[in-house]
Amino acid sequence: MDTITPPKQPEEQPQSPSPHANIPQSAETPLIGWETPEFIQYKKNRLWFIIAIAIFIILVIFAAVTRQWLMAAVIVLVGVVIYIFTQQKPKTVSFSISHAGISFGERFYPYSEIKSFWVVYEPTIRTLNFELTRRFSTIITIQLLEQDPLPIRKFLKKYLPEEKSRGEDINDRISRFLRF
Repeated sequence: MDTITPPKQPEEQPQSPSPHANIPQSAETPLIGWETPEFIQYKKNRLWFIIAIAIFIILVIFAAVTRQWLMAAVIVLVGVVIYIFTQQKPKTVSFSISHAGISFGERFYPYSEIKSFWVVYEPTIRTLNFELTRRFSTIITIQLLEQDPLPIRKFLKKYLPEEKSRGEDINDRISRFLRF
């Protein structure tokens, strides 16, 4: 007697769990959020570009006179990169805070990956800053725009230590000074 065996069904691959699979859905629900630019774009007038070009020409001439060809090439490359960077427009990204962590654009940071936070709230600078726990620690700077920092601080203090003595990051100061 012939037996008919059903065709073999492909085995279902186990689905990889979501990076936040252990976090209840309600914990991921944003409680505070707003749209913010990726970075502040400073206006650069003609004088800014004239000074920048003059500095780069002087540096390239110095490298050529001292026969440092690699240095001259690096200076030219840095000049090109700076020019490209100055032409970029900031994207508007969403930022939100939940019981599980923060989201900035497409990236989610659970509180376990954040070392601390601080708020810089001055007339011309209004930022919310996070220091990550990574080895080569990066700082995330979020523009507060018109947001009231008090409820944000109150909420974040439940999950993270606040560093009240910290101010604007040195990279942000340099960028603001050079108008990058």
